[in-house]
Amino acid sequence: MTSQVVVVPSNTYQNVDELIKAGKSKALSNATPGNGSSSHLAGVVVVGGLGLKEVRHVHFESGVEAMAALAGKHVDFSVINTTNAFL
Repeated sequence: MTSQVVVVPSNTYQNVDELIKAGKSKALSNATPGNGSSSHLAGVVVVGGLGLKEVRHVHFESGVEAMAALAGKHVDFSVINTTNAFL
C-alpha cells in the first residue's frame, strides 16, 4: 500500500489548520482518482477525522487528472497517494 497525503492548491491554504477552519465553515471538494479507490476511501476517513462540515468527493479517471484539477484550483484538496502527489 502506498502512503496517502493531503494536498492543496498553492496559495490557498498554508497548513492543515487553515484547511480545517475552512472546512468547518463551508463545503469543500476533494479530488479523487476514482470512486472506491484507496485515495477516495482515505479521503472519507480524513474528512471524518478532521470534522469537516461537508465534502463533495469529485472522482476522476486517474491521479493525474485529479492533480490537474487541484492545480487548476477546481477543487479544494485531495487525499492522494504519494506517487501521484508529486507529478
